[in-house]
Amino acid sequence: MRMKLCVLLLLAGFCFQSGSLTGLTCKTPAILKAAQLALDKINEDRQEGYVFAFNRLHDVQKESSDPSGVVYNLIIDVLETKCHVISKKNQSACRIRDHVNPKYGNCEANIFVDSTELNVELKKYSCTIQPVPGSVIRRRCPDCPTGVKLNGPQVLQAAEVSLRKFNENTGYPNYFALLNVTAATMQWVFGAAYFVEYTIQETVCSKDTPDVNVSQCKLMDCEFAHKGLCTASHIDRGMAIMLKLPGGSEPPVMNPTITAAQCEIFEPEAAKTEETKHAEEGAHGSDSDKEQQPADPSHKHEHKHLHPHEHHHDKLKASPSAPGPRAPLGTVQVLPPPDLPQPSRATPSARGCPGQAIHNLTLNDFKI
Repeated sequence: MRMKLCVLLLLAGFCFQSGSLTGLTCKTPAILKAAQLALDKINEDRQEGYVFAFNRLHDVQKESSDPSGVVYNLIIDVLETKCHVISKKNQSACRIRDHVNPKYGNCEANIFVDSTELNVELKKYSCTIQPVPGSVIRRRCPDCPTGVKLNGPQVLQAAEVSLRKFNENTGYPNYFALLNVTAATMQWVFGAAYFVEYTIQETVCSKDTPDVNVSQCKLMDCEFAHKGLCTASHIDRGMAIMLKLPGGSEPPVMNPTITAAQCEIFEPEAAKTEETKHAEEGAHGSDSDKEQQPADPSHKHEHKHLHPHEHHHDKLKASPSAPGPRAPLGTVQVLPPPDLPQPSRATPSARGCPGQAIHNLTLNDFKI
């Protein structure tokens, strides 16, 4: 009798494990929630590029399990958003790139989900991202901007001129320098129009110093240095001046180039932490007999009215006990547009995969 009971228990355990393995699908709510949390952690771990948005779960495999939780291997299909990772914004707050220069890809992630299914630990990941071919975009939208090389002379000129204007008009005490051109498209609008996105970082060069060559300024490398993302448009209307109006009359004189820029500067995490600390100190004063006063509004770390400590970045030294920069948990590879027709993907191993896509870019027969 005891032997039969042991056999039954062993069979029950086998069936449970086997059922768990075969029961995995790309539509299981707990798995979908874990996949979205895993992508959030991937975005948090990255230092370059744009935030990825969850599109669908392509495949899932159970690697191992024990009483504390389960290790899964996931393949998550993603779309690129307009938020840069330095913004620290969650994917839910970001708009995807749709008909203008859309990019798609996938992330292979190895995650641990604890027994409560509430906590997800990202162990490692590997992502690829690539643009939709320009020919596909032009079929859908002939007049839409299409992607161009990030190091093209017109693109670099657009970034340089627009950044110069930003430095001239901003209220920051120090100059900002170009970090990387991150996106670029071109469209013909009464001349060649270039739309450029690039990241910038605060330098040690003060605006109080005349005749500064910003390209020679050292980047501020302390924890209070500001970074930002700029979007710029640069329209070359030089060729339009050569046109003749009906009757042979000359067209009105136009500025051969029109440049506009808008930059979003992100408050450093260290400044946010210190501001919170100051607010807490203001709310919990040492003199308990005095009525607590609200924090001084002028003490905030506003973008254009920086706290005095931020004017002496070169004197700040990292604390000996402060942890150094952590190595990333994974990689992101940027690929060129795929050849057409598209190569087929491997068939998912799990039942009910791939899952339902969240976003539809209406690219007709082009599959993402």
